[in-house]
Amino acid sequence: MRSRIVFWAASCAAMLSLFSVGGCQAGLGDGCEANSDCSSKLVCNQFSMRCAEPALICENDDDCANLPDNICGPLFTCEPVGDVVESHEDIVESKDLLIIRDLPQADFSSDVDLPECPELPATMLRATTFVIGTDGMPGNGLDIDGKSNTCAPEGQCDEGIDNAAAILGQLANGFMAGAVKDRQLNVLFTTWPAEPETCPFLLLSRSGEPVSLEAETTAYRVVQGDESGNCATGARFEDACVSSGTLEAGRYFDAEFPLALNVMGMIFRLPLHQARIVGTAGESWDTASFLLGGWIRRDELMDAIDNVPAEQAGDLNPAGVKTFITSLEAFKEDLDTNGDEIPDALSTAIIVELELVTIEGFAE
Repeated sequence: MRSRIVFWAASCAAMLSLFSVGGCQAGLGDGCEANSDCSSKLVCNQFSMRCAEPALICENDDDCANLPDNICGPLFTCEPVGDVVESHEDIVESKDLLIIRDLPQADFSSDVDLPECPELPATMLRATTFVIGTDGMPGNGLDIDGKSNTCAPEGQCDEGIDNAAAILGQLANGFMAGAVKDRQLNVLFTTWPAEPETCPFLLLSRSGEPVSLEAETTAYRVVQGDESGNCATGARFEDACVSSGTLEAGRYFDAEFPLALNVMGMIFRLPLHQARIVGTAGESWDTASFLLGGWIRRDELMDAIDNVPAEQAGDLNPAGVKTFITSLEAFKEDLDTNGDEIPDALSTAIIVELELVTIEGFAE
């Protein structure tokens, strides 16, 4: 949060090259690039890149102090407390999580038979918060490389925390928060069994669609990525465990998480390699809160941008987006994944908050 004003002041001019053509004036909450893109009495919120009322734009809760019972919401505008799940700062400060370095193997049962295609459950957990950690401090990332004497990004990290992709959070988080709020980004998680009591258990991620957009709904359908019955595509964590109140997954077995990022309004997908989860879950699995960490490759990120369909890119120029991202000094590899002592991947951490929703079958 503290570096966002400096970042935008330095980069707004560069962002002009990302748009190929202009558009009509946008309304409240619509995407924008400059004040001139917004309709009368609205300005372009440079934190979320959406048109907003100037008096309500905020970077943190202190900016809303003159408005009773308001906090800085996910789209960086002051909103009544009851309308916001948590502010960005509340989310960061509530996740002082550390990696479990010695999760006892004795907690694992050797005769657990994990199904390949568990039946679709009646409920799942949907991400109400899904944003990139904005630095490498505790609560914003995990120790991805297992080295307590290294951290990332340089100058913005401590305690061995790795999150070299934090700079993407400054580009993406406003859009990602908006996509979650508008139910365009629906990341679902489920366990097998439904309320696990022993370790390990199966933790699965899925993509979903709301049953209706007409009104607030907690009913979703699971997106089916192939034709293999209940085997909807997503991440599969086969070593999930809760030990001493802490949820962890991905420690013993590699998992690949299909990451969807919304950067400046353009959604692109790429794998989060060696994904792992550290956090907490409610006793009855009706809520969960965790950090999702792993690493991404620069070449896969660039390919993902190239593969964005033209109808989704809109006025954005993918080539300009790639040039802009690669020009960022803070966007720098920190992990050596092939043993040649040359960093070739960026550690990445996602802040995730989940709440219970009902499931009504598969999406068509």
